[in-house]
Amino acid sequence: ISLESYLKDVSSDVIEYCLSQTSKDSCFRFCYQDCATNITYLKLIVDKYEEKYDVLSYFEKKFNVCQNVIKIFLKNVGNEAYSISFVLDCISILNTILSAFNKQDVSNKISVIQKVIVLSREILEEDINDVKLIILIPLLNNVDFTTDEQQIKDFQTQIEHFSSTILDTAISTQDPFINKYTSILLAIILNTVGDLNSNESVLNTNSLQSKLLSLPYNENVNTLHAYITKSLIMKGHTNIESMLQILVDNLKSYQEGKRVIESLKILIREDTVREDHFEFKNVRFLYRQRLFSFCLNNLLKNVSSTTKLQTDGDKNKIVKLNNYLAILIQLKHLPNQIIIAHVKTLLPIMIECLTLICDTQLDKKGTNGINETSPDMIEEDNPDTNTELDTYYDTHNFDEELQNLLGLFVEFLKSKMEILHEYVNSFVDKFLYIAQNHSSLNLRIAALQCLHYLSDLNIVVLMPFKNKVLEGLKLVLDDKKRLVRKQVVVTIDKWYILDSVEDSN
Repeated sequence: ISLESYLKDVSSDVIEYCLSQTSKDSCFRFCYQDCATNITYLKLIVDKYEEKYDVLSYFEKKFNVCQNVIKIFLKNVGNEAYSISFVLDCISILNTILSAFNKQDVSNKISVIQKVIVLSREILEEDINDVKLIILIPLLNNVDFTTDEQQIKDFQTQIEHFSSTILDTAISTQDPFINKYTSILLAIILNTVGDLNSNESVLNTNSLQSKLLSLPYNENVNTLHAYITKSLIMKGHTNIESMLQILVDNLKSYQEGKRVIESLKILIREDTVREDHFEFKNVRFLYRQRLFSFCLNNLLKNVSSTTKLQTDGDKNKIVKLNNYLAILIQLKHLPNQIIIAHVKTLLPIMIECLTLICDTQLDKKGTNGINETSPDMIEEDNPDTNTELDTYYDTHNFDEELQNLLGLFVEFLKSKMEILHEYVNSFVDKFLYIAQNHSSLNLRIAALQCLHYLSDLNIVVLMPFKNKVLEGLKLVLDDKKRLVRKQVVVTIDKWYILDSVEDSN
């Protein structure tokens, strides 16, 4: 088998027949060759049988695929020269096969654990460091440390003692890829081992926290802290608030704010084996709600304390925006009931966040060619007068945050809550400005959708804004993109007949 195209098109029956008939001597020969390129072909077969646990289990039992993959990995990966795709392919193969092995015979978990222990110890005996540590991720991700077997306890102790090497690597490496995946490896260990509060434990959380606080808050420490915090909050660790407080405190610094935003994105998103090559086994119910509850109160305190300061206006705006974004990026992962319950608190935050983005970043990004001479809202860009705020926005793309923000406004407007009427003036100005000026097609359409659903609110409140909206939307009729023109026509129709529709309420 040498052609990738053949492997993609070959029928399941053919491969299954090969698996059942082939001898150990032939064994899809690439499994026994220390050739990194053959991992690609092996991954194609494993992916093809991802849902057929019996075939993958047979493959592993007969040919020791995991052991051979690890041998190929250790031989072909060096700390200075390695292929990221090769490393991730090896992790993916091990994850898929070990997961299938677990699911095929749930009653035989001990044999799976024994296999993982043997493989892990072979790796640990290699005196590995840096990128080679990463191959432990799929192995430890498939071990049940809650089993009372003595060999599990011994293995857990060995892994705990080895964790200091993992921690040091995550902190000291100059490679972002190694930093990310060694941080994930340490987080998996923290999420699966037992008592982290015990002073006898090598992985004592108080010691970890002290270690993190003693280091400069750079990219490495930020990523490491994010994954450690995520593993603990998902586990339901009792002292998690002290770890979260570190993030909250760093949001008071405008230099560190962007890093903390990225940390919160790691905390809130859902990890999957397919996309992220790992997933935490211990997941506490409603952990995102717990995170949001803590962050909302403490981040609003940050904003309040920043508002009271009278110096460095640009820096204060950056700090406020970062704290607002830290709240808002969590909302798309929360149930609507939670969001609605906090709507009175969230609406002013959303509007001020929208204002900060519109008043700075959009001006720096330019327009889509519709309203290039908007004297009321766009000032001449003079590089000699650029402020620190302008520089900050130039180095950070807020399109993703703005897309999520407009999506939230759509959901709120669909609900027609009474409190929305208080903010109609702000809605009209900001939505029109984005529809006219933003360079992103999707964001212009999203702003038009917001205006569309805004027209469903109380007619008495909307009528004073009708002419302003229609005049503003006329400018968008000349948009370069057909999808935008299509959406603006629908929106104009809704506003044009606003006072001619009988109010059934």
